[in-house]
Amino acid sequence: MRRRRDKELTLDQQIMNLEERLELYAALETVLADPHDLLEVMLASTDPDAAVPALRSRFGISEIAARAVLDAQFRRVTSRERALITEGCDELRAHLETLRRQVADTQP
Repeated sequence: MRRRRDKELTLDQQIMNLEERLELYAALETVLADPHDLLEVMLASTDPDAAVPALRSRFGISEIAARAVLDAQFRRVTSRERALITEGCDELRAHLETLRRQVADTQP
């Protein structure tokens, strides 16, 4: 999941980027753990803007994450796609932990 441009960034910048990506992946993972609940929220919302606070309230996610959930394709609800999202979260968490250790090792 590493990007080429990550090598050009400082460790702190890489950590910040990974934290932002992980927030979105983790929100998808959380919401898609109960796709019926997601559908219930969406059906009860009058429009996408109304769905954002409803998603935030129901799932405890940020506004940016709620908008990412709304932007996700419906195919993400399939069990295979949910497993890939979980795998992606695990990879991001592991990479983030590695970078945090690198930063800790370089501090006096």
